[in-house]
Amino acid sequence: VDGLDLICFVIFSIEYAGRIFSAPSRDIPFQDETLESYISGRIEFALRIGNVIDFLSIFPFFVNLILSAAGSGSSGNAGVIARVVRIFRLKKLLKMKKFQSELEIIIETLQMSGQFLVTVGLYLAILLVIFGSLLFFAETGATCVVGWVCDGGA
Repeated sequence: VDGLDLICFVIFSIEYAGRIFSAPSRDIPFQDETLESYISGRIEFALRIGNVIDFLSIFPFFVNLILSAAGSGSSGNAGVIARVVRIFRLKKLLKMKKFQSELEIIIETLQMSGQFLVTVGLYLAILLVIFGSLLFFAETGATCVVGWVCDGGA
């Protein structure tokens, strides 16, 4: 398991557990909530489609982690299923209507400054090639510039 992947899954798992444990119960004030209503409220919240998709997106990771710790490995199909579930999670992100007006402003701004951004990107690419070449020559001690024949290098 890649280190960054592990960090992301741990953060998402903590966030998911926090959402489940702090979900409000319906129609019951906090003072009057019993253990039974608390548990049933959490189960009801966890069984909502968005939360089920979130659980299914992290579940294969933990199965693979447990199987790899046990030494039995994991099948290749589990990774494919995990990717499909993550795609559904991305679809859930795209349904967010709360920030639609802000997103439209950002898109309009990017469209209006598109030509400028392309120009800056091309300048950056040219500078990257120039300075990358200079760094290559400085590090390797190559004398390719003289006579167009490389005499040095690593």
